[in-house]
Amino acid sequence: MIFVERYTSELIDIYSPINNLIFVEHYTSGLIDIYSPIDNLIFVEHYTSGLIDIYSPIDNLIFVEHYTSGLIDIYSPIDNLIFVEHYTSGFIDIYSPIDNLIFVEHYTSGLIDIYSPIDNLIFVEHYTSGLIDIYSPIDNLIFVEHYTSGFIDIYSPIDNLIFVEHYTSGLIDIYSPIDIGDNSK
Repeated sequence: MIFVERYTSELIDIYSPINNLIFVEHYTSGLIDIYSPIDNLIFVEHYTSGLIDIYSPIDNLIFVEHYTSGLIDIYSPIDNLIFVEHYTSGFIDIYSPIDNLIFVEHYTSGLIDIYSPIDNLIFVEHYTSGLIDIYSPIDNLIFVEHYTSGFIDIYSPIDNLIFVEHYTSGLIDIYSPIDIGDNSK
């Protein structure tokens, strides 16, 4: 199912399984509710001040050129959640496990709250003055080219925390254990 050049303030409800759901040039101030499994959900040029609620498993959820001041709530497991060119002053709340959460070219003054376990959380070219709160365990948290004047608060255990090219005038608070490994052997 493909929507091309979709301008709407209406409501989209999805109640049945879909292999591929693709929005190309999606301009909306409406509401998208997803209640059924989707293999691949892709937004290309996604401009929204609306609300996206995801209540069912998704294999791959991909946002390419994601411009939003709206709210994204994720309540179901996702294998791969990828944001490419992510510009947002909105809110992203994650309440379910994610295997890989990747932000590529992440520009945000908004709020990201993570309440569920993530295997790999990766920020590549991370420019933010916003707030990131992490309340759940993460295996690998990686920042590559990290430019921020914002706040990052980490309240849960992390196996590996890695910064590559870290430029920041912001604040990073870590309130939980980090496993740096045993290099004595």
